[in-house]
Amino acid sequence: MMISPIPEWNYWRNNQSSPSRLKLWMIASYALNYNFPYSYLKTQSGSIMFERSGVNWNGYVSGSCPVQGCGIVDNHPWYFRARGDSWSMEIAEDQSIDCECLPLVGPYPGWLIEESWGKWPEAGYMEAAVAWELIEKVFEQFRNNELPYIAGEQTD
Repeated sequence: MMISPIPEWNYWRNNQSSPSRLKLWMIASYALNYNFPYSYLKTQSGSIMFERSGVNWNGYVSGSCPVQGCGIVDNHPWYFRARGDSWSMEIAEDQSIDCECLPLVGPYPGWLIEESWGKWPEAGYMEAAVAWELIEKVFEQFRNNELPYIAGEQTD
């Protein structure tokens, strides 16, 4: 039996289990001395959160059915959700709102974008890398004032 210099391969080979695409990507990244584009951590429930940050933004993406994420962009809370055959992202105008409060836009003023993605139920299984591409595209649209603004529910 060949022993791999990457410990994870030996474990999977010995236990006859197959690694996930994430694990394969991490192993390939390690083998090729490639920088993994975002950090990740395992939550108590066992799901994996993919954290990323950039200039004046940060957040995480996690789960499936739905894929969800939240964070801060230019001091505004944002929330991302992909489920069924579409995805949406909200950015709240009120900077004091916790990004994990749902929904952000509707009860509160802010920006909202919704788009179709794949066939039912593909969006719910969207990979984190794809979700991050969409999220970063929305950040760019937000900064260029290209997102639809929702006034929010008015109370008398």
